[in-house]
Amino acid sequence: MKHLPLVLLFLSFPVFLYAAFMPRQAPDESVTLTRVKNGLREAGAAFEERSLLEAYGGFGSSIIVRINGSNLGASTGTGGPLPGPAPQAEAAFVLAAPLGMDYAVDTALELVKAALLSPPKEDILVAFLGNESTVLSSSPGYLSHIGLGDLLTLPAMPESWILCYLDLERPPQTILIRHGSGEYIAPLDIVKPLPGLFETRGIKAKFEIQFNGLYKLLLAAKNEVLDLAWQGEINSFSLGGENSDAGGGNTGGAAMETGVFASILLEYGRTLEFPVRNPDRHYSFFTLPFSGKIIFISEKVSVLIFVIIMAMILLFGLSYSAATFPKTGVLGKPPIKLFFRHSWIFLVFLPLLVLIIKGSGFFYDALLFIFNKPAPIADYPGLVFILLLAIWLFYIPSKILDSLIITGKENFYGETAIILSGFGLLIAAFIDFTYTRIFLWVFFFSFLGFGFKKHWAVFLSALFIPLPAVLAFVNLYKTRSPALTNTLINTGFTGGWLASLELAVLSLPAFFLLKKGAFLFNFGKKQKIWNISLKFRFAFLGVLLFGMLLYAFTLPGFLPLQIRRQIIDDSFTAIKTGSIYFRESHILEISFEAKKNPVRFDIYLESGGEEGRAIVYSAPFPFEYADNGEIVFILGENPRNPLKAEIVFPRNLPPAFRVCAVYNTYDEAIDPEGVPESPDYEFQVISRSSLNP
Repeated sequence: MKHLPLVLLFLSFPVFLYAAFMPRQAPDESVTLTRVKNGLREAGAAFEERSLLEAYGGFGSSIIVRINGSNLGASTGTGGPLPGPAPQAEAAFVLAAPLGMDYAVDTALELVKAALLSPPKEDILVAFLGNESTVLSSSPGYLSHIGLGDLLTLPAMPESWILCYLDLERPPQTILIRHGSGEYIAPLDIVKPLPGLFETRGIKAKFEIQFNGLYKLLLAAKNEVLDLAWQGEINSFSLGGENSDAGGGNTGGAAMETGVFASILLEYGRTLEFPVRNPDRHYSFFTLPFSGKIIFISEKVSVLIFVIIMAMILLFGLSYSAATFPKTGVLGKPPIKLFFRHSWIFLVFLPLLVLIIKGSGFFYDALLFIFNKPAPIADYPGLVFILLLAIWLFYIPSKILDSLIITGKENFYGETAIILSGFGLLIAAFIDFTYTRIFLWVFFFSFLGFGFKKHWAVFLSALFIPLPAVLAFVNLYKTRSPALTNTLINTGFTGGWLASLELAVLSLPAFFLLKKGAFLFNFGKKQKIWNISLKFRFAFLGVLLFGMLLYAFTLPGFLPLQIRRQIIDDSFTAIKTGSIYFRESHILEISFEAKKNPVRFDIYLESGGEEGRAIVYSAPFPFEYADNGEIVFILGENPRNPLKAEIVFPRNLPPAFRVCAVYNTYDEAIDPEGVPESPDYEFQVISRSSLNP
C-alpha cells in the first residue's frame, strides 16, 4: 500500500501526456453561441441573432449587439433578442470576434458589459461571428468568413465604420497589429492611437509589418479579413497575438486579461472621430530601438522633409560646383559634368547587375529542376543563396573600374552614388510618397559617404544604405510571406525582371560608395592591400555552390500534396423524398443523409436533359446556375446530418439530384482504398437520384 501513490502516478502519466499533446480542437460554435446569448442576457444587452443559412449556406449564426452612444435605447434594460432587425448605425466602431476563438469572444463580452456601464460618445457595434473558419477547399460559390461577409452588408455608409477584427484564440503576451493587405493600408488616424493605449497599460504591442512600402510593393502576406472589409470600402485592422511558446522569441511578459483588453478597446473607440477626416495612407513609422516607442511620420511631414532635402541637393550641387570649377586646364570640369562624361559606366553596370540577379535566380531554379525538388512556399534560404551568388558574380566585372583612368575617381564614385539616390528619391516621390522613406535613407548616407574623406567613414556609410532592406527582409521572414521569394524563385524566363531592376537600383549607390572607400584605402599605397585574392574568391564560390547543391539536394521531394478520392454509390447517401403539388409547382421535401458525419454536402440539381435547364423557385439555402445547366446549392461546412430541406421547382420538370458527401479524415469503414499518404486528404461519395413528379 505504501507504493500506491507511485503506482497511481505511473498509471495516470499517459493520461496527462495525451492531454498535453493531443491535437487542439476548435471549440463547438453552438456551445459558444449559447454562452454568448446567456452572457448578453445577464448583462442586460439586447441583441440580434442572424442565421447564415438562407443567404450564405452557413449552418451557424452570428450575434450583433449595437450600443448607441447618444441613446442606449434597446441595449439597456432586460437583455435578450430583439423582435426584429436592429436599426443601422451610420457611424460606429465595430468589434468583430469569431465564435471559434474563445479569448476573442470573452473580450467582446467584457467590452459589452463595460460599454453598458460607461456609455461611449459614439455607437459601438459588437459582432460575434459564426462560420469564420473552414477546413476544406472552397466549393463553387462558397465564401470563407461567412459571418464577416454578412456583417459587411449592414452599414448604410461603409466609410462611416471602423472595423477591428480580433484574431485571438488565446491570451496574447504581445499584440500584433495588422493594418494592411495588398495595397490597402489603414489610415493614420485609425492606427495612431493604438500603440499609445497599449503602452499606458504596460502591454507590448507592435505592427506585424514594419514598413508600409511592403504593402505597396505587394510583398507582405495578404489578410483575407482586411481584403473583404476593403472590398466593402470599410476601413479596418486586425489584432493578433504572439506568445513566447510560438517560436517568435517574444519577451512580452504575462498574458493579458480579457477585462484589461476590453477596457483598452473601449477607450480606443472613444478616441475615434467619425467619419475619418484625414485618410492619410502614405504615412511612415519607426520603432525606437530601446524603448520600443513607435513614432509616426505623416504624409505632410514626409513632403516637408522631401522638399528640404531636394533644396539641400540643389544648394550643395551649385555651391560645390562653383567652388571646384577651375578657370582653366583640362581638369576644369565641374562634378556634374564629370558624372555625365562617364555616365556610360552606369548605363553598363545597371543592366549588367539586373542580368546577374536574374541569372542567379535562374541557376537556382535549374538546380531544383535537376534534383526534381520543389521550392518551399517561403524559400528564404534559397533567396539568400541567390543574392550571395549575384554579389560574387558582380564583383568580377566591377574590377574593371579599377583599371579605368578617371580624373578624380573618388569624387566620381561619390557623385554617382548621390546622383543615383537623388534620382531614385525624385522618382519615388512621383510614384508614391510611401517609397520616399527608403530613398531618403539611401540619399542621406550617400550624401555622407560623398562628403567623407576617410575610408572607414565611407565604408560605414555604404553599409548603412541596405540596412532598411535587411530589416524588411527579416520582417518578411518572420511573417513567412512567400511574396518576396516568389519574385526571384520559379519565375521562369519572363518573370522577375522588375524585382531584379528594383534591387539593382537600390544596390548601386552602396556599390559605388564601396568603390570609393576601397580607392581611398589603397590611395598612395604601392601594393593594393584591399584587393581580395583570387584563391579566396574562388574558394568562397566553391563553398557557396556546394551549399546551394547540398540545400537543393536535401529539400523534400515532391509529395502527394493533395489526395482526392471518389466513389459512386447510389445507396450510400440516402435521399428520402416527400412531394406536395400546388398548381404548377412541385414542393419537394427531401432529406440528405450520409454515414458518419461528412464535413460538407455538395448538392447539385442536374439539368432536365430534353426538358431544358434545371429550374428552382425557392430553397432554404442559396443556389446559382452553372454554365452546364445545373443548379449548384451553396452550403457551408459541418452540416446537419441528415440535412432536411424543402425545395420548390416546376411541376413538369423531373429533378435529378447529384449529392456528394465530403470527408477530410480517413475512416476504413467509408474509404476502401487504404490509409492516405498525405494529410491533405478528401474523400467524396457521390450518389444520384432521379425523382419523377
